[in-house]
Amino acid sequence: MVYIRRWEAYIPANKVVVDGKEVPALSKDEDEITVGYEVLSRFDNLHKYSHIFIADETKNLELHTIYELLDLDISPVIFKSFSEGFIYGLKQAPSLVTVIRTNPPAGSVTFEISEGDGRVAILKYLFKREFLGFLRTDLTDEKALNELISDASATSLSKVLSKLLRARKVKSDGLKIVSGFVNNPKIIDKALAKFKLKKADVSDAEELRKSGFKGGLGTALALSKALSKCSTQEKIVFVGGSASEGILTLYMQC
Repeated sequence: MVYIRRWEAYIPANKVVVDGKEVPALSKDEDEITVGYEVLSRFDNLHKYSHIFIADETKNLELHTIYELLDLDISPVIFKSFSEGFIYGLKQAPSLVTVIRTNPPAGSVTFEISEGDGRVAILKYLFKREFLGFLRTDLTDEKALNELISDASATSLSKVLSKLLRARKVKSDGLKIVSGFVNNPKIIDKALAKFKLKKADVSDAEELRKSGFKGGLGTALALSKALSKCSTQEKIVFVGGSASEGILTLYMQC
């Protein structure tokens, strides 16, 4: 079994206005090296881990400079999708999964994945990529088309939840579902409607969304907040990602 032992985040103090919201942005003295170093330097024995990076709307990561500063000689694996990168990190434990975003809203988050012990146990994890190319429709109305895509994604998520619940013989009583920054929250509601499960907790995701966060960094921050609030022995299901990059489902016990 794998565990999330620890997580660290770095959010720049500098702010810029994007779409009418003040969001974190790199200052003139900061770049992807800064945000990567800020989180990784907080961990010890870095050479013992597999290193996975998620480049969230970030191109040309100068990772070799980060590792020179940390006195490391390793070859990290880079993903663009948080869901895929995190799943890969779980399979490569012990590992450090780091999300870096240099575009506003900028920041970084690192999760320490361990084997044998940790703060939060990953009881089961599932990843479902939604291939929507088979959907043939004459719809031209954007709202109607989004509804169609949401229905397809909800069906996929329902299958994932059903498989998870059956595999673990999970009772719906007391099981907490946390929305991990899914682009369209109705996807989760439609999926949960097929089970006797309470509505998903969207408070952290909505708070982050109102603060301007999005993408892989938004999902990573939502997960870190859910983990921070999780009480001992509590079981939660975290659902994050998007129809395009894939839906990540984590069944965890704190």
